Amino acid sequence: MTIDHDPEARKFRVQLEGGSGELAYDVLPGGVIEFHHTWVDPPIRHRGTAAELVRHGVAWARAQGRKVEPTCPYVRAWFGQHPEERDVLA
Repeated sequence: MTIDHDPEARKFRVQLEGGSGELAYDVLPGGVIEFHHTWVDPPIRHRGTAAELVRHGVAWARAQGRKVEPTCPYVRAWFGQHPEERDVLA
């Protein structure tokens, strides 16, 4: 799965056969990354697409030395299932 980062649009995107998905973010004061929206087209749901988008976004934030504020319900739930990634939380 290839995930593209569009920093101008502040989104991570994936295009698969049957649909696309995205993880949108904003940069808050202090450089905190707020992941506020996740979307995956219905035909490609339940393939781990959203999880991969979040994993990719979290890895990017960590590599940038940034903390993450998950306001998207899906991203909050993802962190609940991945306690090993919580070190990046703001």
